[in-house]
Amino acid sequence: GHHLDAETPLLREMMLPILKECQIDLAIQGHDHCYEVIGPVNPDTRKVVEGAVDSVKTTTVDGEKNVTGKLGGEFKTDDGTLYFIGATCGRKRYYPHNSTKLTNEYTTDPSVLFDDEHHNVEGLFDLFTSMFGQPGAPSYSRFNVTSEGIEVKSYTTDAAGNSTLYNTIKVKRTTPHTAPQGFENVSSETNVRNGEKFIRDGRIYIRIDGKTYDVLGQEVK
Repeated sequence: GHHLDAETPLLREMMLPILKECQIDLAIQGHDHCYEVIGPVNPDTRKVVEGAVDSVKTTTVDGEKNVTGKLGGEFKTDDGTLYFIGATCGRKRYYPHNSTKLTNEYTTDPSVLFDDEHHNVEGLFDLFTSMFGQPGAPSYSRFNVTSEGIEVKSYTTDAAGNSTLYNTIKVKRTTPHTAPQGFENVSSETNVRNGEKFIRDGRIYIRIDGKTYDVLGQEVK
């Protein structure tokens, strides 16, 4: 797995402060060819935020399709980021590691922090808070963004194009975001350049071709 790549700990050190400052609720990633739901992880403690996971169902543990034996869930991201990898749409597939293997690949030895044998994340397996596995078929995920949060439905497909739902997660925030640093609060968009993001009345917008859009992509008059 790429969790053992030597550059991964370095990337983690670079990205966590950014995710924290920008209050990222959901980080969508690819390339691992496996279905993963991680967190919400507090960027300071690097643990799952206490009380942030709800409505997760239990199912039979499967060494390939679902090594955690968990399904679904609602995830509150006020104090952390939820990480999501939606499996694969192609033929290449990776398979999940179990708790024992991930535990054995952890070390606190400072002399091997950046080798290709250790991931350096304490309790890594415990960070997987919903399904963790290989669905075994081409798959895709549909994101539904509303004022209530983000719902992610993941499906497998067959050769005839038929879809089967295999997991649903919901991402919610109960407290509003605060304005990130580096964005000017403006009262008028007349001086905002094309493609530039800005803050108005505590909300973030973007100016494109003379029009203003909110974070949902809806035009704001």
